[in-house]
Amino acid sequence: MFRNAKLNISRSHTAWLCGRMMGVLQEIDTNFEPSQGVVGLTLNPVLHTDLSPGRWINDGLFEHSPDDPGLGMHLMVSFWGYGEDDEQVFSNLDRLLSNVRQACESVSLEIRQATGIA
Repeated sequence: MFRNAKLNISRSHTAWLCGRMMGVLQEIDTNFEPSQGVVGLTLNPVLHTDLSPGRWINDGLFEHSPDDPGLGMHLMVSFWGYGEDDEQVFSNLDRLLSNVRQACESVSLEIRQATGIA
């Protein structure tokens, strides 16, 4: 998810984010095997009500059109750690989460450099 909500409604930006995260994750720990753990990336639809011309109606529902300009995507990161016993599972999960953190930091740095945000 980008800090700037307008980028989250751009299909090209959210597709780039997903692809870049996947690429960076594959580069970080090349010895990490799928039998040790996996990461799944999913683009999920979201409505940014602050960017939408829709309106709040009764019972907390938000009324909007199917082509609402506030419709966008957020990147969901799912993960699973595997192993022969609890110690191995948690060791692999710790390694996997470290890889995810490094990937997030790397992609965040790329975005900050590209946008001129220090």
